[in-house]
Amino acid sequence: MSGSRIEYAPGGGPDKRCYRVNCDKVRRALPSFRPEWTARKGAQELYDAYRANGLTAGELQGGQYFRIHQIKRLLDAEKLDRSLRWKSAGVRETKVETADLSAIQR
Repeated sequence: MSGSRIEYAPGGGPDKRCYRVNCDKVRRALPSFRPEWTARKGAQELYDAYRANGLTAGELQGGQYFRIHQIKRLLDAEKLDRSLRWKSAGVRETKVETADLSAIQR
């Protein structure tokens, strides 16, 4: 965003991976397709939504939106086992009934 500053963590640096893609196959398969969004337009939409909802940079960086932080909190609270499955019976589980297929005849 305008006026933003990029600061790299010690030992960090720009991502050297390349995300360029060849879209020839898409053009052949969908010749009349024309994207309506750009990366810039998508980023602006996110920025506007964050601002409109009062989401701050501190909140974004605070861990709530980082899956690994949430997993670590759940592990520390002993709610997940080492395989990342819920420990407590009934937590986040849905009981699925097996249908009685014997009544169905062809």
